[in-house]
Amino acid sequence: MSYFVKADGQAKTALYAVLIANILNLILDFLLFNLFEQKIVAMALALVIGYLISAIYISKYLFNKDATFHLSSKNKITLKNLYKFRIKALKQTPDLIGRVLIVIKTSVIIYLCATFLGGTGLLAFLVYDNIETIIYLFVSGMNKTISPFLTLFYNEQDYPSVEYITKLATKHILILIITIGGTFMIFPEILYTLFNITTYSEQQIISMTIRITSIGLIGRCISMLIADYAQAISSSRISAIINFLREGVFPLIFFIILIPMFKGVGIWFALTLADTMPLLAYLVIRLTKIKKYTTLKNCILMIPESLSFNWTSIRGNFEEMDKNMEDSNKEIIRSIKGLFEDDYLIITGALEDIAKNLFNTTKTIKEIDISVIVYDGYIIFRFIYDGKKYDPFKNKILLKQRKITNLNKMKHYFDYYRMFDMNFSYIKVFKD
Repeated sequence: MSYFVKADGQAKTALYAVLIANILNLILDFLLFNLFEQKIVAMALALVIGYLISAIYISKYLFNKDATFHLSSKNKITLKNLYKFRIKALKQTPDLIGRVLIVIKTSVIIYLCATFLGGTGLLAFLVYDNIETIIYLFVSGMNKTISPFLTLFYNEQDYPSVEYITKLATKHILILIITIGGTFMIFPEILYTLFNITTYSEQQIISMTIRITSIGLIGRCISMLIADYAQAISSSRISAIINFLREGVFPLIFFIILIPMFKGVGIWFALTLADTMPLLAYLVIRLTKIKKYTTLKNCILMIPESLSFNWTSIRGNFEEMDKNMEDSNKEIIRSIKGLFEDDYLIITGALEDIAKNLFNTTKTIKEIDISVIVYDGYIIFRFIYDGKKYDPFKNKILLKQRKITNLNKMKHYFDYYRMFDMNFSYIKVFKD
């Protein structure tokens, strides 16, 4: 139910429900552990009670008049209403499809491991599942953190920020997977110690499992990022398809093909391919639409076409800004001239003055990532930097300069965000 609550903009309610369930589970585990001879009964009872109270708490959402989903009387429940509810639920929560399929897939894997590999196979899957869970928590947490910003930037048409966040998230995911997966591939002894595995045959199977599936974890995490990205930019259909392929279609296909060929080892090969193929399928489908885009990254990220210019301004090298604008991006200059006519000198001059003032205001800044994006009817300046928040239109020294004074008289909009310890300031200037 938390998926519906989060999708309806009440993330705090869903968060508190999860906290209640887990905190109560830990407390009740401690209190009930000595009351039962069979410890698993105590653990199960604590789990049930924790989630029961959590379910009661989150159910208050259903009585909220402003909620999208709420309780209905029996005479209002019709097949038509149920169909509309199902469609709305799937559109707003495509990751729900993935979660349901994961439960089914996990049950199938447990059966296959027990059938073809016995107890050792179940132990290998336990190790794999724990590693995947650790990575999933990091990746999912990061994706959920950046999703609101992606939605905001995409809707504001600040596409360079969308590119920047996506690039940074991909970089973090790759570092995480390579670090964790590489460590366990090179030093499987860590897993033997963590899971108290002493039998040589079990060690061999677990080492093989981790070495095969580590490759697929990269594809899995990147496809998770793409699915969450698609949902953030309101392409829920693409998100649902990726989840459906990754957790349902591809595992089934590869289980059927590879297990008869490789027996128990085929399970791990199937998981690796099932995790990788959704990413490859997405890239292939996007590449079929490359003719509609001028750049590959715009095609992959589904970013509408616009004229943009990006560079990094380094402290002390202010003259490079004019050189970059004139030598490498004459089309940008022509577009600015065409849009603002005689005022284009105010626009380009103000950009340089703002960058210089930002360096002078915050001495710790060594470089600033600057973007200029030209659209039909307006232009966006975006600055990415560390340090403190910077608003050029509240800087008394800067406002004394003629170009900034004239820019301030034009119709404009300033906004600011902070993410990954970096500041995002952008100015949108409209044609009068």
